[in-house]
Amino acid sequence: MAESTTATSYRRDLSQQDNGVENENLAINANSNKRNMIKKIAIAVVLIGFIVYVIIDSLTTQNVKKGIDIFFTWIEINPAAGLFAFMGVYFVATVLFIPGSILTLGGGFVFSNAFGLGLGVLMATVAVFVGASLGATAAFLLGRYLLRDWVQKLTTKYPVFEAIDSALQEKGFRIMALIRLSPLIPFNALNYITGV
Repeated sequence: MAESTTATSYRRDLSQQDNGVENENLAINANSNKRNMIKKIAIAVVLIGFIVYVIIDSLTTQNVKKGIDIFFTWIEINPAAGLFAFMGVYFVATVLFIPGSILTLGGGFVFSNAFGLGLGVLMATVAVFVGASLGATAAFLLGRYLLRDWVQKLTTKYPVFEAIDSALQEKGFRIMALIRLSPLIPFNALNYITGV
């Protein structure tokens, strides 16, 4: 009888220890999830704040446009360093939803002035391609891992994105190539949406 009481007591102690470990793990996971959520919210607020600033600025004082003009002048003076700086700026513009058409046209014009027409257009094409590709990759990864919940809400809000998602599952490369050529869906938004 004493042995069964000891065995029962031992099992109870083990069960209580297991419950204590599980409670500790739950508390650690809750704190980790809370910290991750705070990080995600902070980054989303910064990104959304910047996007709102760019939109409001483009309608009012146009400080962003003036900054781009100053940047293009600097590239004409420093063409070698300007090539890499232009790639970096195009990368950031792609991630932050800044329209790339102004940068693309400006890059062609500025690099043509700096290097001559043929070489300048080639250098601008390479810089735009590299900057846009790296920016698209970063936006895709942000949409896939950091801003996934926000992007999923965006895709469910608009039925077009759900249709694109199902089409991508069936014929991914063909649909992606056609969508990239279509002016109906912005290049910058598509980078995030395909991350889901």
